[in-house]
Amino acid sequence: MADLAGVSPSLVSLVLRGSLHVSERRRAAVVASISALGYRPSHAARTLASRKKRTKCIGFVVDDYRSLGTSGLVQGIQTVLRNDGYKVAVTEAPAGTPGEEALESLLSTNVEGLVLSAECGGRLALPRRPPGVVVGWSGGIPPLSVGLVASDDRLGGVLAGQHLLNLGHSRVVVLTSSGAAAKRRCTGFLDAMHKAGVLEVSVVGENARDVEEDGYRAACQIWDSQRDITAIFATSDYLAVGALAAIRNRGDTPEQTLSVIGYGNTPLAKSQYIDLTSVDVQSQTVGEEAAKALLAHVANPGLKPRRTLVKPILTIRSSTRQFEM
Repeated sequence: MADLAGVSPSLVSLVLRGSLHVSERRRAAVVASISALGYRPSHAARTLASRKKRTKCIGFVVDDYRSLGTSGLVQGIQTVLRNDGYKVAVTEAPAGTPGEEALESLLSTNVEGLVLSAECGGRLALPRRPPGVVVGWSGGIPPLSVGLVASDDRLGGVLAGQHLLNLGHSRVVVLTSSGAAAKRRCTGFLDAMHKAGVLEVSVVGENARDVEEDGYRAACQIWDSQRDITAIFATSDYLAVGALAAIRNRGDTPEQTLSVIGYGNTPLAKSQYIDLTSVDVQSQTVGEEAAKALLAHVANPGLKPRRTLVKPILTIRSSTRQFEM
């Protein structure tokens, strides 16, 4: 760039740093050479050049880019951090992998804090610094310098149970999976049912994956063995959509009388074709609270870890309806 602009390398450095001590003529020459060469400043290189300088960057480790809940978390985190002049670097540590490589890639850029999705936070050995916060529930979360921010999944299960009870449903089945969040949602739902005197509630899929095809198979199994049920509570929208597909593909299944409620309030649930009643986990709010907690700890490393539970909201659509004898 210096050769092309006809200036010294040190003057190019001044321009890149935004120095005011450069004449407009020379600045224009450097800018023209930057454009001609397609140069982009490297944030990582600047970090390595001076570890003492603040990076104003927060790392976010997710277990699955494709997860419909990830976008809400990222949006919430970015909303708060952007106001404080921070950037977010996102990397993936897929389920079934150790994840250390993803974590190290962020640490090597000298991020000032870490946000980890629940599944990652449950299996990664985190350093004492920088501070970190886990978003979402997972078994075996290691002790962190900030703690945990999550949607209150047990309360969400209670809301789902109360909704079906208010509609007159007592012959219900829970369609669940092996995840920690699913277990808490299931527990809340069963608590609501038991409190209302509904003691016999079947739970199907405790070892299943949280995917549509497992929801489909489980719903077929449910209908073959329990034809008198009037409602299904699925601990995720993926499972609920699978159940709806099974119901619609079975000609002898009373689609217009069987209620189905999901969890997550993902774009799937909001589709006018599916129109699924679902518990909204408030992922954007969870992301915002996680970012606030992390920034507080960056500013004051002596803060004690804390747990923040965000209240979920039930969104009612046409997939649940009043039970009629």
